[in-house]
Amino acid sequence: MEKDSEMKQIEDAKVDVVFEKKNFFSKMSLFEKIFWLVIIIMSIIYLAAQLVAFKNMERISDKKIPIITKYVAKENLEKYKDNISIDLQNRVSIMESTVDNEIDRLFNRVENNLDNFLDFHYSIKGEYIELSAMITEDIGELITDKLFGQEFNDEVQNSLKTMNDMYKLNMKEHLKLIDNYALENVDLELNSNSLQTLRDEINTNKTIQEGKAGVLLLAGFSSKVIQAITTKLAAKVASKVASKVAIKTGKFAASSVVGASGIVCGPLVVVCAPTAAIITWFATDAIIISGDEYFNREELKQELLKELNENKLIFKQQYNSIYFETMNQISQESKKSYEDTKVLVKDKF
Repeated sequence: MEKDSEMKQIEDAKVDVVFEKKNFFSKMSLFEKIFWLVIIIMSIIYLAAQLVAFKNMERISDKKIPIITKYVAKENLEKYKDNISIDLQNRVSIMESTVDNEIDRLFNRVENNLDNFLDFHYSIKGEYIELSAMITEDIGELITDKLFGQEFNDEVQNSLKTMNDMYKLNMKEHLKLIDNYALENVDLELNSNSLQTLRDEINTNKTIQEGKAGVLLLAGFSSKVIQAITTKLAAKVASKVASKVAIKTGKFAASSVVGASGIVCGPLVVVCAPTAAIITWFATDAIIISGDEYFNREELKQELLKELNENKLIFKQQYNSIYFETMNQISQESKKSYEDTKVLVKDKF
C-alpha cells in the first residue's frame, strides 16, 4: 500500500511539471515563441556547421599537399612578351611627344623674342649697349636677357617637371603591367614574402637608373640652350659692332681734320670742330645702322632661326634618347628579376 501511494505521488508530480510547462509556454507571447524558436534553430545550424568544418580540417590534415618551386613568372613573361613590348613602345611614344611639345614651347618663346631683339640690335641705343657689353665681356649675358627673358629658367624648370611627371606615370603603369603578367596564376598569399623582396629589389634598381637619368636631364639644361645660341650670336654681334666702329672711327677722324682746318667753322674752330665731329659720328651711326638693318636684318634673323632649329632638334634627340634608354633598361631588368625568381606552387597530382 505504501508503494502504491509513493507511485501515485510521483505520477502526480510529473503531471504537475508537465502542466506547469504547458502553462509556461501558454503564457508566452507569439513574438517570444518565435524568438526562442529562431534561437534554437540557429544553434542547431551553428553546431552542424562546426561539425562539418571540423571534419574537413581532419580530412585536409590527413592529406598533405606538397609544395614545389617553379619559374612561373618566366613562362608567363615569355607568353606575354609581345604585349609587354608593344606597351613599352607606346609609352616611349608618349614620352617623345611630351618632350617634343615642351622643347618646342621653350624654343617658341625664344623665336617670339627675335624681332624685339633685332629692333634693339639695330638701334643706336642698342649698338652702344652692345659695345659696352663687349668691353666688359658681358655680351652673352646681354643677349640672354634680351632674347630669352628673365623667366626662361623658370620656364625650363616647368617643362622638365612636366616631362618628369609624364615619365613617372608611364613607367609606373608599364611596371604594373609586367607585374600582372608575370604573376598570373601565382599564389600571392603563399609567396607574399618573396614577392615583397622582389618588388623592393625592382624599385631599388628603378631608383638607381632614374637617378642616373636625372643627372643628365637636369644638368644645366637652360644654360646649355642659352650657351648654344648666344655663343654664335655673340660672335656675329661682336663682328658687326667692330666693323661699324672702324667705319665710324674713320669718318670721325676725317671730320676732325676738316673741322680743325677752319674750312667750315671759321673763327669758332675750337668749339665747332668737336661739335662737327660728334654730329658726324652720330649721323654716321644712323646711316650705318639703317643700312645694316636694311641689308642684313632678315639674313641675321634667318641665321638665328636656323641656329634655334638645329639646337631644338639636338635637344629633342638627346632627351628622347635618355628617356628611352632609361625606360627600356628598367623594363628589361625588371623582367629579368621576375624570370630569375622561383615561386612556391602547390603540386596538383
